[in-house]
Amino acid sequence: MQPPQKKKPPLVGELENLLNSPVIVVLKDGRIVKGTLRAFDPGHLNIVLYGVTEQFADVEKKYTKMIIRGDSIEYIASHE
Repeated sequence: MQPPQKKKPPLVGELENLLNSPVIVVLKDGRIVKGTLRAFDPGHLNIVLYGVTEQFADVEKKYTKMIIRGDSIEYIASHE
């Protein structure tokens, strides 16, 4: 007999749908980050983006990879 499977929270399923897709992440400090969502952790919703552009106060920076702590995220949107 197999143990019962836990249901995933709806947010985890939505993030799974966005994996390997371009996203816009708005952070609580006002920064806007665009990149491809490559991974996330379901416990804390930390995310990993590749091909990143960060915008803040009229300054734009580019990064190969960025790890963002889940509690600093205001929202995530698909960017197609």
